[in-house]
Amino acid sequence: MELHFELDMREFNRAIEEYLDATKKDLAYVCNRQAVNVAIKAKQNTPLADPDAIEAVGRRAWWPKYISKRLGKTSKAGKRKAKGRTGFTRAMARRASRSYLASRKRRRGFIAAGWKRAIAILAAHKEALKTGLPLIAEGRAGRIYDPPGDAIPAIPGEVVFAEIINRAKAARPVAGIALQQGIYDAGEDMLTYIREQMQPTADLYNAK
Repeated sequence: MELHFELDMREFNRAIEEYLDATKKDLAYVCNRQAVNVAIKAKQNTPLADPDAIEAVGRRAWWPKYISKRLGKTSKAGKRKAKGRTGFTRAMARRASRSYLASRKRRRGFIAAGWKRAIAILAAHKEALKTGLPLIAEGRAGRIYDPPGDAIPAIPGEVVFAEIINRAKAARPVAGIALQQGIYDAGEDMLTYIREQMQPTADLYNAK
């Protein structure tokens, strides 16, 4: 299932307008270029798991009860248990605990990896628009798996937009927070570029 986030795009969209006016570049090209920046920033802003902190969770007093509850849910529905029996052994509980802790360690790294495909697709379309090469076919048919990340690049037309997708399991809310921060950061980068690179050149030209 794809999760959609309500994102604040106001400052970013204003920065796009200023960037277009300053650089005179094609909208679809700029859209893909800045979408690449957003995806890169989102990846950078996705926190990785702290292995020591996760291991510490396994030493909490409530952790054995949590594992017991998880194992109890996996027992067959309707199966009767003898009084006082849990239906699983201590060895099973230890294995389950190690498995759950390992899964938590992998989770946020996997969310970060969900941005990689979006970065690759958007970067390829940006270069295609810049060099005049044919745009990459967008068709998704024929895939034998669902990648953790994806993107819909911007193409020239009346309505120009790019979409960044992170399908990584348990992405919400971590991915949403990282994506929003990536939007803020990319918008600030555009405004900084205009002020530090474009404006001084324009002022020098006008002075002549």
